[in-house]
Amino acid sequence: MKLFLIRHAECPQNVGKAAAGADGTSLTYEGESQASALARHFRDRLVRFTHVFTSDLDRARQTAEGICQQQLGGGISPIPVATAALREQQSGLDNGRWWRAPSTYEEPLESMQARANGFVWEKIIPPLLGGSSSPSQEDEAIIAVIAHGVILQVLWACIVDLFETKDIRSGPNVQQPGMHGDPLLPVWSNTGYLELEISPSGLNSARVPLVSGTATTAAPLVGWTLTIHAVDCTVHLDGGRSGIAPLNPAHESRQQSLDDFYRLVGST
Repeated sequence: MKLFLIRHAECPQNVGKAAAGADGTSLTYEGESQASALARHFRDRLVRFTHVFTSDLDRARQTAEGICQQQLGGGISPIPVATAALREQQSGLDNGRWWRAPSTYEEPLESMQARANGFVWEKIIPPLLGGSSSPSQEDEAIIAVIAHGVILQVLWACIVDLFETKDIRSGPNVQQPGMHGDPLLPVWSNTGYLELEISPSGLNSARVPLVSGTATTAAPLVGWTLTIHAVDCTVHLDGGRSGIAPLNPAHESRQQSLDDFYRLVGST
């Protein structure tokens, strides 16, 4: 499986460095241009998505629709599936204005984790485990997820938790570090994407049950490898970049990094 975690294109709040939250704001003209550039980038790379999931907020949905319109290949272009599970962190915003004081209402991390985990188990795990242990290129799932900066960080943390630390690797072209220089804590620019590949380490890779919400200390995808191929990739934009530093294969403690991440998200 190949998985692309994509942040939506520019919206008005991004221009002013303001939080858009769960506001249904649309893209700016620049955002529409960014979304078109991203769509052409995937088309020219011959990336043919089998599934496209998007937040149901306008700025993400419009970005997803632009990607689908540019898809090439046989058959019908994918139709983006919109879900509230991928909405940005609730922050008390309504049309860019606070309807409650910021300090009185902010969606807690636990709520975002529940949404993200539910999405992973309902939409990502089934196509991953539905194919053969060595799928051909024709039946490989290629999934795009278009969402927002904070919920993408939470979603990524949930995905990391599925794997043993030794099974998380970087590809040769991974260059952009995340927060604090750690690629396990990525950040997203507008239309920046995290490109991942999930593959079985061997024929005896564990097949996890399709049940979510089970408390466990063990990574459920034992015997599977998560490879990071790009972090915050924006090469489709003029002056785009994809960063400067590879993932450290001797990353000492995944949980320590995730605890640091949770503190950061909880303080925003």
